[in-house]
Amino acid sequence: MNPQTLNIIFAVGTIAFQVISVLLLVLLFMKQESKCKTWIQKNALYLAFFASFAAMAGSLIYSEVVKFPPCALCWYQRILMYPQVFITLVALTKKFGVEVWYYLRTLSILGSIIALYHFIIKMTGFSPFPCSAFSVEGSSDCVKQIVLEFGYINIPMMALSVFILVLILSFYGTKNKAA
Repeated sequence: MNPQTLNIIFAVGTIAFQVISVLLLVLLFMKQESKCKTWIQKNALYLAFFASFAAMAGSLIYSEVVKFPPCALCWYQRILMYPQVFITLVALTKKFGVEVWYYLRTLSILGSIIALYHFIIKMTGFSPFPCSAFSVEGSSDCVKQIVLEFGYINIPMMALSVFILVLILSFYGTKNKAA
């Protein structure tokens, strides 16, 4: 598949995750219970698994198929995203309670901080720390813009969108009485 087509597909998926995050956030703060809110609470773990799996698959497609070398900050984001796939999968098969959400929430908060910082330095072209401060052997430049769609969607924004979605879902998951 052509990298440009792949970029558009991932960018549209990122926008979908952003729209879903906003809708979930609005619904979360609504006082009254609804069938939709109850369904999200019951299925939050499946939704978090899907989102984190999509992020993991996307990052692997970019690095292993398209051959975009990940930079050091991308590696740190992966370190915080990949475990979420396996934590949600184990939680789904073992029927863990709400405690699993605290692990996912922690990983998502840390990942969001790194992804937001990475997004800012990619968009501004300025890093207060040299990329070598984060260096991983064989990694690319943290500031270099490899993907940019719709004027703001780059790889860190894709990761940030998933981290925020899982973070919001964690609040639904901890409200789930059936967990």
